[in-house]
Amino acid sequence: MVLGCALNFSRSCFWSGVNLLGQAEIILPILVLITIWMLWHKKNHQIKAWLLPLSATSLLTLASKIAYIGWGSGIAIMDFTVISGHSLLASGVWPVITGRVINVSSYKIRYLLLFLGYLLAAMVATSTVVLKAHSLSEAGVGFVLGVVTSFLAIRGWKTFSDPAPHWLSISILVWVVIALLAPPPTQIRQFLISLSTYISGKPAHKVEYDPRFKNRGFNVKIYIPAGIIQ
Repeated sequence: MVLGCALNFSRSCFWSGVNLLGQAEIILPILVLITIWMLWHKKNHQIKAWLLPLSATSLLTLASKIAYIGWGSGIAIMDFTVISGHSLLASGVWPVITGRVINVSSYKIRYLLLFLGYLLAAMVATSTVVLKAHSLSEAGVGFVLGVVTSFLAIRGWKTFSDPAPHWLSISILVWVVIALLAPPPTQIRQFLISLSTYISGKPAHKVEYDPRFKNRGFNVKIYIPAGIIQ
């Protein structure tokens, strides 16, 4: 991905690269690694402060996707169908990594890193709109939910007395570089489609765009339940 953009740089290529930083297949391994470290060191307070709100908002996002794919639910006046998972994960995870997991002793540098984490999350949310994967309302809701999640985590992880080890930050950096160079396949989307249609009992089919949301004005293949939208 990065090499391709370096050889043939374009605006869409840039935003596609940014968008990868909100992809579940890239973020979930990072969460697993951090969770293992927190469990090993019995950081129960940090787990409750971060992973519980993140799990709750992720389940809400999952429910919105199942409702849309399975039953075609949405709010046309808001141009809203599903909560953006990329926006949620980016704003709920990266600020915590940059502001708490990265081990620096200086308060000023830590606050700068925290700001950069939120800036990166905002860019990921923006990329979902620029690439026409989500509407502004969908990206906005995901971003706000993620910000609430990371804010709760940062409040619960406010002490510098037991910082994360440097190897954890280095491992995250190495994984991100590898993932950007060779993005992992997107398996979760197909799983959601299969799960949603199984729960609803209705088949899904491809369309170029959902005709209920014509104001979106883009041409992207999505899945909607057959027979629901005329």
